[in-house]
This record gives sequence, structure tokens and C-alpha cells, in this order.
Amino acid sequence: MISYRQGNEERVAETIIAAVKAGREVALASDGGYPGISDPGYRLIRRCAQENVPYDVLPGASAVDVALLMSGLPTSSFTFKGLP
Repeated sequence: MISYRQGNEERVAETIIAAVKAGREVALASDGGYPGISDPGYRLIRRCAQENVPYDVLPGASAVDVALLMSGLPTSSFTFKGLP
């Protein structure tokens, strides 16, 4: 288990990405809600996208969250205005 949090995300991201590139499976879990939403998880996802490291997002209660996380865009603030 590796602690990945705000303050160490740059350093630890290197370790995590190296592990995935070496063929290891890695899971990102959060004690504060959906991983990647309002935590540094999106930074790891963005790095994976930039470096062509494969990743998946497990569906939660909303497809909007999954789409946002798969995009690699910042998740600290977004607006969903619903369906027409």
C-alpha cells in the first residue's frame, strides 16, 4: 500500500506509473469519496493519459463522474447542468 495524497503526488506518481509499466496492477482508493473527485487522483489519471499508461475508472453512481475522470481533466471544480 502506498499513500498518495496532496503534497506527495508528484513523487509517488512516478512510483505508481513505473509499477503499471512493469505489468503490476494498481488500484486507487480514497477515504474521502469517489477517487479523483476533489482529491489529487485526477493528477495521476492525467499523468497516465499523457504517458499512454492504460487506466480504467470503475463506474459509480453517475456516468458524469466516470466521464470526467476518464478525461484526465482537473476535477476540483466542474458544473453539470443536467439534461435538456
